[in-house]
This record gives sequence, structure tokens and C-alpha cells, in this order.
Amino acid sequence: MQSWLTAEDVSKILGIHIKDVYRLMASGEIPARKFGRRWRMPPSEVANMGTIVVEPRVPRPRREQPAEPVVSRTATPRAVPPPRQAKRVTMKDIYGPK
Repeated sequence: MQSWLTAEDVSKILGIHIKDVYRLMASGEIPARKFGRRWRMPPSEVANMGTIVVEPRVPRPRREQPAEPVVSRTATPRAVPPPRQAKRVTMKDIYGPK
């Protein structure tokens, strides 16, 4: 019985990054099976594979930030109320006078 290779084993054998191995396994370019949440590949398939060419990933374009902050003309500054003073609570406040 043969033991199945993990994605980490395949990345070391092929000399490519493990994320590229996962991407190639998911797309079907590398013949592999998924057991639960883990990808496995039989060693005989690695021997049958030729050279794999991994295309570089193109980074997503960044969103442009506005040159100046947007200021609303309708917004008016509000006055901030002063902080409240805590009222001391006594037993007379709770139960009333005797």
C-alpha cells in the first residue's frame, strides 16, 4: 500500500510554493484528491508529471484615495455638553426618611 503525499510534500518535490500547489490542485492541473479538508496526491502521479510552469500572480490594483478630505457643507459643528456630575445616593434616597 502506498502512502499519499501532502501538499507540503508535493511543494518540496516540485520546488514551488505551497499556495501554488493548493491552487493547482483545486484547479485540477495537479491530479489530487481531497480527503475531508486535506488534499492528498499519490506518489505515482508525481513521478508521471512533467515540468510545471507557475504563472506569476498579478496583484490587484489599489483603490485611489481622494486627494483632499471630503467636507460636507451641510454639517454644522455641535456643542459638546459638559460631563455630568455623579449624584451621591444615600440610604435615605432609597428607603426615604424614617
